[in-house]
Amino acid sequence: MVSLEAPATRPSLLVRLGDARDDAAWQAFDRAYGPLIYAHCRRCGLQDADAAEISQDVLLDVLRVIGRFRYDRKRGTFRAYLGMVTRRRLIRFWRRRQLQHSWKQLDQRQLAECLHDHRTHWDEDVDAHLLEQAMQRVEPRVEPETWKAFVRVWVRDEPPADVARQLERDVQWVYVAKSRILRKLQQEVAHLMRDLALE
Repeated sequence: MVSLEAPATRPSLLVRLGDARDDAAWQAFDRAYGPLIYAHCRRCGLQDADAAEISQDVLLDVLRVIGRFRYDRKRGTFRAYLGMVTRRRLIRFWRRRQLQHSWKQLDQRQLAECLHDHRTHWDEDVDAHLLEQAMQRVEPRVEPETWKAFVRVWVRDEPPADVARQLERDVQWVYVAKSRILRKLQQEVAHLMRDLALE
């Protein structure tokens, strides 16, 4: 996870969602939050179809209230609100499955643990989502060899000396490459946090 100071939120996308005619905003919203909610549901042990259904339900829940949504940082973050809506949908899913006695393809314990400490799991998944999005945005702006060194050292945790030797570079170059890309990632995560109101 890239650590950084959380910037002041400018929830421009959330404001645009208040306009029902802004299809581009809704497509951006789905692209921005759909994969996050889906990944979180999968982490909680749900099968693909169930995770996809809950993701859509959460987005529809937000759609129903967004017209009267007014962002007020004092009342909490959008990140926390989205996590709460997701948790409610997971609880409904849990209760429905209990009533139907249909646990065949679901790990009850995994979902129970996820719901028990939902805030922690949700925050971890949001951070992972932001980092993944930032990496996708930064990679095209970096020389391929520099990116390869970064991934091997920071993501795969390979020793910098080994990476430098295999890339026929000085070890100092590897450290500098890692440092520069981390700085770019931190800036990109900061932009995403602002734009998506996921501080």
